[in-house]
Amino acid sequence: MRLGSHRFLHTDGAVLIGVSRLVATALGLAPCAIGAGNADRFATVAGTHDYEETSVGEFALSGQPVKDNTL
Repeated sequence: MRLGSHRFLHTDGAVLIGVSRLVATALGLAPCAIGAGNADRFATVAGTHDYEETSVGEFALSGQPVKDNTL
């Protein structure tokens, strides 16, 4: 990895998460950027080697909660 590419990797990941949050909100979905992740667990679940492919940022997406009118 070249010097400085690690910084750009995280910057690009942050931009992607930010844009994804804006688009999901505009579509009426419930986005959530996850501030802490586990790259080792991701590699295990994805079946990859953590030095070849690793997680940079995590993002969860859900629909809006169902409104309960029973109260």
